[in-house]
Amino acid sequence: MTSADRIPIEAALEVRPPGEFRLPELLSDWDGRPIGEKVRLGNAFLREVRKGAFAGIRDAGRKAASGHLYCKES
Repeated sequence: MTSADRIPIEAALEVRPPGEFRLPELLSDWDGRPIGEKVRLGNAFLREVRKGAFAGIRDAGRKAASGHLYCKES
């Protein structure tokens, strides 16, 4: 994950309330990104979350119809 990807994600996570979310909810430009970039970023974010790179964020361990779920703990 590049710093250009990480910076807006960290900023969005900082103001996000606790609870479940999907990665596209963190990035306002998600719909405009090419599918390959979405897949790359989604995989990179999942790996980073599982490594503990984002404090207080965990993999919820399941997917919704619209994508992988994560959880921000309080």
